[in-house]
Amino acid sequence: MSTLKVLNVGQGDSSILSIEKGCLYNEHDIYIDLGNGQYDVSQAGAPLHNKILILSHAHQDHIGGLLFFINSLGHKNGLKEIWMPLFFEEISLITDKILNLRGIQNVSYINGAFLSAKNTVSAFHLLHKLSKSTSIKMIGIYEGRRSCNHFDFFHPLLDPETILGLTEKEITEYINKLEKSNFAEIRQWFSEPYAQELINILERHRFRDGIEHLFFNNLEISNFSSLRTRFSYGLLLKLRESIVKFVEKPSDSSFIAIFNVLKKSSNDCSIVFKFIKNKLDVLFTGDISKKILTYLTIKHSLTATVLKIPHHGSKHNLNKKTLKLINPTYAIISHGNKKFGRQSDPHPNKEIIEMLESLNVSTLYTNDVIKNEKILIKKPSNINFGPHIEYFDKY
Repeated sequence: MSTLKVLNVGQGDSSILSIEKGCLYNEHDIYIDLGNGQYDVSQAGAPLHNKILILSHAHQDHIGGLLFFINSLGHKNGLKEIWMPLFFEEISLITDKILNLRGIQNVSYINGAFLSAKNTVSAFHLLHKLSKSTSIKMIGIYEGRRSCNHFDFFHPLLDPETILGLTEKEITEYINKLEKSNFAEIRQWFSEPYAQELINILERHRFRDGIEHLFFNNLEISNFSSLRTRFSYGLLLKLRESIVKFVEKPSDSSFIAIFNVLKKSSNDCSIVFKFIKNKLDVLFTGDISKKILTYLTIKHSLTATVLKIPHHGSKHNLNKKTLKLINPTYAIISHGNKKFGRQSDPHPNKEIIEMLESLNVSTLYTNDVIKNEKILIKKPSNINFGPHIEYFDKY
């Protein structure tokens, strides 16, 4: 019997698909995210099972536990593959360069956005090292990728424009503008050698289809270099306004504005997939935005018995129409009652709670839901939450 183990990692995500016989991945534990690194989630799996790790997207509260996880498993760890979204590398490399903008020394080293960006880059470098020094396969996930009959992948789309909310014309015009000016504004934003390093990232796959990806194994996308080029330039175009403001007046607040663009872009690259085997039918959504999730529900049939609610129950990531289309019996919200930005209502937002209750969706909250210093909803009191769903508070 396959089971979904939902782990309490505070304000973060981590769960395990423990797959038994009758699947290409039988007797595997498939970890979906690792939380922020405060908890040793490696101990929650079956000791004798091989392991696959899915990193939904490049954010600290999902991949921050990577180093802890690798070290805890040890050298003979049974970790066979790491799956991550197609544009994980582009986001990580551009984030790395953003940390070398002119004026970056004016950002506090304890600034939360700055620390999160550094953690994203550190995780990327660790993954790159593992790809070169171990037998672990690095797998890029995208819409329609073939795995086995029990997995359906819906996102990331092979469509940078839709992911970034730009048009092909806007990206093409920006590419032409930068190239005609010999990348003048990039040279204004960065001192050398950082400006040239970013230019090399943008240009290295231009017009060169079929070139080896930095660390993904067995990508079957004929035009991937073109997709990478469009995504990288498009992401830089999305960042452009906030970068200009930062270089003019570098500060903690102007860096946060840059990070917010990076964060949204990373969220919208989240892996969205469904696992279906016998009576276990789960839709995983990472931190995907409301706009992209709505688009996917129109494009695909995303109905599922169990829904992992995106982004810890944020009202900005789910609406009632989309929830009705998915039509879950059960939902999971992994959260730690954290407030974001100027929000007064911590995750999960009250609108999402009320929406789930109005549709009679039985919901697992990984922690007590606290509003106005009062416990509104209690976390599960025992391991068994629903059919094939288990809750782990201590591990």
